[in-house]
Amino acid sequence: MPILNGYDTAIALQKNDETAQIPIIFITAKADVESITQGFDVGGVDYITKPFHEAELVARVKTHLKISHLSASLKLQADQMYELANTDPLTGIANRLKFNTILEHLIGSHKRYNNALSLVYFDIDHFKKVNDTYGHKIGDVILIELSKMVQLCIRDSDLFARWGGEEFIIVLPETNLDSAAILAEKIRACIENFSFDEDLKVTCSFGVAELNSEDDENSLLIRADSALYEAKESGRNKVVVKN
Repeated sequence: MPILNGYDTAIALQKNDETAQIPIIFITAKADVESITQGFDVGGVDYITKPFHEAELVARVKTHLKISHLSASLKLQADQMYELANTDPLTGIANRLKFNTILEHLIGSHKRYNNALSLVYFDIDHFKKVNDTYGHKIGDVILIELSKMVQLCIRDSDLFARWGGEEFIIVLPETNLDSAAILAEKIRACIENFSFDEDLKVTCSFGVAELNSEDDENSLLIRADSALYEAKESGRNKVVVKN
């Protein structure tokens, strides 16, 4: 190997996304501790010294392939479990657990850099009456279709979550109060004008709040919730902002 030795080759394989997960077995005449240790340090999973027996090599290859496949399967399962734990099963959007985790992180980041961040908190007006009149199956259709509609209105950088029941919340990075209120009004109008099942329509009430220097996640949520409560108490189907 005049250009790359075995260690350099292993390092190159580890840096390439297409080959990084392939198990590397070193076969070499070097049997000193330093060489063996270096082989493992650069990503090797096994080390065979020459001369070697073919049957032993084949057995080790099979073993490491099984381990590799098992690791990949476990990672896939872990990713699926994480997704299930952080996703609302009905609508497919983020759930409250994921929202809380990301909101805390975003608040810390935006406070460090003094960037704007706003919340839009809303729920469906008289949703219990909808369920009682049309049944929970239609209620689920409304929740699903409403979620799809809102996702079309927001950016990829925004986080949209189901807070619980008929309540939803959006966190808007790099967005001040006025811009958040404009978005909330756009979503409100889209929902009001949409027919979910034949002539069935619903409306939503919205509360909007912007992060200030003294806010933590709880105080920001409390102000957004207070704005939502005011919207509902003052007639519903409207947007209320809280400084």
